[in-house]
Amino acid sequence: MLEKMRNDLFLFNDINSSLINCLDVISNTGGGDVSKHFDKEININSKLLVSVVDLINQRFSNAIKESTKLITQLENCFQKKKTEMAYTN
Repeated sequence: MLEKMRNDLFLFNDINSSLINCLDVISNTGGGDVSKHFDKEININSKLLVSVVDLINQRFSNAIKESTKLITQLENCFQKKKTEMAYTN
């Protein structure tokens, strides 16, 4: 299960990087308004693109929040084990 989650995170990172690179290329090639470029040149609905980016952002934010909670729980667990070991020795 951990390996699958690890692979999913790498895939998400690749998708995120690709999307950022595409938007940078469009902006740097005289794009100006990126949404107009998508609508007219690439025939991709910019509202759809914004929606996808918003959803990715929400999921990423939630993942960060939950990861922080997980790290805190792990730290508490390790601290508790460390304290228990100190008392048993």
